[in-house]
Amino acid sequence: MSGIGALGEFGLIKALTTGLPGASGLLCGPGDDCAIVQMGNTRVLLSCDAMIEEVHFRRDWMTPEAIGRKAAAVALSDIAAMGGAARCLLITLGCPANTETEYLSRLYAGVSDLTRQFDVPVAGGDTVRTLNGIMLDIAVVGEMAPDVEPRYRSGAKPGDIIAVSGYPGSAALGMTALERGDAEQTALIEAHTRPRPRLKEGAWLARQTGVHAMIDVSDGLAQDLGHIAERSGVRVVIEKDKLPVSQEMRSYAPTTGRAPEEYALSGGEDYELAFTIAPDAEADVCAHFTAAFDLPLTCIGTVQEGEPAVLLNGHPITQRGFDHFAAGK
Repeated sequence: MSGIGALGEFGLIKALTTGLPGASGLLCGPGDDCAIVQMGNTRVLLSCDAMIEEVHFRRDWMTPEAIGRKAAAVALSDIAAMGGAARCLLITLGCPANTETEYLSRLYAGVSDLTRQFDVPVAGGDTVRTLNGIMLDIAVVGEMAPDVEPRYRSGAKPGDIIAVSGYPGSAALGMTALERGDAEQTALIEAHTRPRPRLKEGAWLARQTGVHAMIDVSDGLAQDLGHIAERSGVRVVIEKDKLPVSQEMRSYAPTTGRAPEEYALSGGEDYELAFTIAPDAEADVCAHFTAAFDLPLTCIGTVQEGEPAVLLNGHPITQRGFDHFAAGK
């Protein structure tokens, strides 16, 4: 029997979920940013995300408030990717028995700081003992507005334009700055430690008929666009010179021995939104988006017919992004 490293994270998910029973009310199961369940007249969104000490965060890099805030932001981002509205959170906290109560109170204060901004209460949860390290697993309950359709990963169509918000790759460069002790890289470090879920932006995009597919950029832009390609049965073609690169990325990336475009493609944990737009709606969607939100929006490529793949300037991308179980991780 081979280990799960041979499967990788997404191969493992497929192996675990293949053959699971469905139900008449399950509108969307494994394979998208959220599950969607029809409950009466309401389409309920369900998702969960875990943050594990020494895997997703280190205490010497982040305050407990920042850890809690980021955990909540990561969980809420899945709702944003569907274009839904978040309604409440449930938190499972795991920690060693000798963890200081004050530290945990500060961690939950960070959760509260973010949830107050978006009016999403903490409705409950669970606490368990771990042998080593802190774990925060946050489940989110949301819903789709009655007059809005979810934006699935499977909605991309040949001819669509690919757009992305913000500057993907900034968070990965911020983590590198933390590893190297380059504290002066404040903008990049904040991108890693204080991501913002794009709930308002996602809800707005879901109301635009020209927006077809959407995903949040959690594992790297190329990898997450690969999920759209796979689910939609299309080819995603990115143009390198169109990738959004901030001045901070352009200045700092060369000191790490890598080009900023590499970070833009394979860096994870940005929680920006990547989506596809019908070509006749591109100008209108982009103009109104930039007018409504203080956030860059960049068109980086096109959707084409063909076997599911992600190409950069016509060539397959080999370095895709983060995988929890890939060999060598």
